[in-house]
Amino acid sequence: MNKHPARPARFIAIPIVLCTMVGCSKGHPDETREINIKDAGVIFIIETFYGLAAMDSDITNVYVSTNPRIQSDRKLVLHGQNLTVADIKQVSKTSFTIFIRGGLITQFTPHITTTNNGSTALIDFKVQELK
Repeated sequence: MNKHPARPARFIAIPIVLCTMVGCSKGHPDETREINIKDAGVIFIIETFYGLAAMDSDITNVYVSTNPRIQSDRKLVLHGQNLTVADIKQVSKTSFTIFIRGGLITQFTPHITTTNNGSTALIDFKVQELK
């Protein structure tokens, strides 16, 4: 007779606990939005990866692209945890403000050079937190 019936469950629980503590990577975002700014010829791609457990943060990436269908054309503008991108507004032809709510920005690139139809442009970004 088995005196320890819960013992086999331990082998199942250990990988689950390790996965939630370390974080299992997901290949595809849980949510993707695109904001098309036709005047500037750019598209912003906002990808959100939901946390896997209560202690795991949601991750948000904001990319700018002149051709979002080509993965290598995307350039990372902002990376953060537990933040919400409320909106992106065009300030001028080559300047944009990203409005966020809450969270922590872990990476931000204020200037990015893009190429569109053979011409290059320097795009400036600013982040503003909404209350």
